[in-house]
Amino acid sequence: MGVEGLWTLLQNMSFRQTLKDFNIEHWFVKNFNNAHAPIVGVDASVLLDTFHAADRGMKNRTRNLHTSDTTLTQFQRFLCQLSEAGLKCIFCFDGPERPSFKRGRAVINRESSHYKHAQTLIELFGYHVITAQGDADAELAVLNRTGVIDAVLTKDSDVFPFGAICVLRVPPFTSQQSNDLVVEVYDAPFIHQKTGITIGGFILLALLLRSDISNGISGIGAKTAFGLAQCGFGDNLLNAFSQRSTSTTTALAFQQINTEMTDEIKFNSHGKIGVCSPVRANKLWESGFPSLKDLGDIEAFATPPISSQVYAHPPRLPNIEGIASFCRANFGWTAELTLRKLHMDLWPAVVMQMLCSQYVVYNPTNAEFLTPAKEPTPDNLELTTAGRQFIPTYSISVLNKKLLDVHGKKPTHSTCIDFGVNTLIQLTGLAGSQVNTPTRRRLKIHSVIIAYAMNNQPLNNSLGYTLPTASSSRQPVDSIPHTDNEVIELTDSDSNE
Repeated sequence: MGVEGLWTLLQNMSFRQTLKDFNIEHWFVKNFNNAHAPIVGVDASVLLDTFHAADRGMKNRTRNLHTSDTTLTQFQRFLCQLSEAGLKCIFCFDGPERPSFKRGRAVINRESSHYKHAQTLIELFGYHVITAQGDADAELAVLNRTGVIDAVLTKDSDVFPFGAICVLRVPPFTSQQSNDLVVEVYDAPFIHQKTGITIGGFILLALLLRSDISNGISGIGAKTAFGLAQCGFGDNLLNAFSQRSTSTTTALAFQQINTEMTDEIKFNSHGKIGVCSPVRANKLWESGFPSLKDLGDIEAFATPPISSQVYAHPPRLPNIEGIASFCRANFGWTAELTLRKLHMDLWPAVVMQMLCSQYVVYNPTNAEFLTPAKEPTPDNLELTTAGRQFIPTYSISVLNKKLLDVHGKKPTHSTCIDFGVNTLIQLTGLAGSQVNTPTRRRLKIHSVIIAYAMNNQPLNNSLGYTLPTASSSRQPVDSIPHTDNEVIELTDSDSNE
């Protein structure tokens, strides 16, 4: 989906890394003193459609929405992987003004049951759902360009002509069996530095090649189109579009661009086309591209419908009980299978989200980390049966306290730490099911995450960053209202491996 062949053209200008490591190395370490957590915008519609297409391709399966339907089970595991990477996420769905035709086919404007279930799951994981005015890719690209989000995670290369700055793509045909999600990272400024291609160049590529919006120009291949974009003809096209006044002047400007691109394909004067080709040049000349009939396609990329909504999404931890109930109700999982799946995938996600929270605090007496389940504001206060106000708080205790000493270790160094998860099991509501399940979870935690969560000032020299003192964003333990019954604790020192 997206611009045909564009991922292949950009392959050598990307790198692969686990999403967790990318977050640590490129965002968390660099913004160590900043309360801003990285926010990734996820193209939910494309992602779910991909999972659903894979599900439809499975043979010998029944059609009921339970374990035989992998669309939502894949999505649930994907959410766990995102959470374990320590990220905040916004999931964007296509809106009412999305194109009615893509690749020459009518788009079916109906919301599948998978979309509704997925939105419920997203909210249960503490993430947020938004609906674009039109294409989700366009909405996310603008949010990325304006700094509202730090990256766009999508499988659709249309995000480049829409103007995205940092793009994350889950590579096809790669195993994602571990909890660490592997992504390809594309940086638009780096691509521009290497190729000279701007947003205008990406729009030209999308129009010359086949895309969700344009049918492309017959006879013009990916390498030829890429060379034309490198020559700057995309910027010329975008300038002619933005400065259009009358139909006559716009048509003349477009005709001039057609002539110049035709000559470039014939003579390769900039040395970007590769092989001179009078045949391909004639194909472009005969197409008349660009012309007035292409204005709609240019406009779809240059000025797509965008929501003016201001997004404010406070952080939330995953709703453990809600996730467990959802999995049992919609996947047909038994209590034993649910606990086994959550032990493998969800517990690492919850622990990482707690440690990366701007509200995490450390109690050295009990080697205990505490994080409010919701943003600690008056609006999120709840009442006990006795009428006392409190903020629900998750608590995890480290079973091997000495491993929290990260002095002299590099920020990206990982340490295996055991966390008790007995109370997590209790939160599922399945603790009384007499299922034998592990009550501790061993996880690899980066040194910089440990230092951040401990708010440990002596670690400044070893990590190279100055940690903030406890403030309104990093509250001391006493400032989070709780009682012994109200704090969620994950302590179980005599539990099994």
